[in-house]
Amino acid sequence: MTAVELIPRHPDFREVFDQHWPFVWRVLQHFGVRTADVEDLGQEVFLVAHKRLGDFDPSRPMRAWLAGICRNVAIAHRRRAYVRRETPCDSVPEQTVFTTQLQLVEDREALRRLERVLAQLPEDQRTVFLLHQVEQMPMSEVAVMLECPLQTGYSRYKAALQRIQAAFGENAGGEVAHG
Repeated sequence: MTAVELIPRHPDFREVFDQHWPFVWRVLQHFGVRTADVEDLGQEVFLVAHKRLGDFDPSRPMRAWLAGICRNVAIAHRRRAYVRRETPCDSVPEQTVFTTQLQLVEDREALRRLERVLAQLPEDQRTVFLLHQVEQMPMSEVAVMLECPLQTGYSRYKAALQRIQAAFGENAGGEVAHG
């Protein structure tokens, strides 16, 4: 192996786009972007990525870098919506097939409840929870994206998890409290 092969190369933009578009789409939705706006904001994310690809450090995780761009684009979008006095909202995503109508209603209500709880979390806790739990990003990548120590990432995740469990009436063992 030569010294040139040991130096990480900058990724090709087309490869980045093709490989990470679904991830960017999901992350924007996790950051509260309405489905109707995801495609436009996803393009904004990749415009920023294209402009800054030369500054990307290939030794760092690409998903963490893109998630950071998503976060900034989503925040800017929310600020613009506030100035326009719009209230971002979205319909409940389509559900999988359920055996009963009652199950469908219960699942939709649980999803709405989770969305309300997530919306009430501080931004840093919500970000860590969604990226680590939902997107299954390693906490090391989440910490890189947020530019915080690894332990801080875990602490934010734990705080978010505790608030979510409390909202759903779950005890420390994960069992639902019956009362």
